Amino acid sequence: MVGKVANAGIPVLISRAAPTNKGIALAERTGITLINFSRERRFTIFAHPERISGINEKLLNKTDGTSDE
Repeated sequence: MVGKVANAGIPVLISRAAPTNKGIALAERTGITLINFSRERRFTIFAHPERISGINEKLLNKTDGTSDE
């Protein structure tokens, strides 16, 4: 899916499903903001979180991309 989004020139991909390692790597290389595990008011950003405003800086520094909140 990340490849299709990259080819279409779409800058952000949001999915409820888990990403693959290949998808995360491709999103990093192509500049796509990759958001997965989106549920109601929660989600996990796997690539290029700087595009999303209002994210707590402390949470961006976690290495696994998850939130404790």
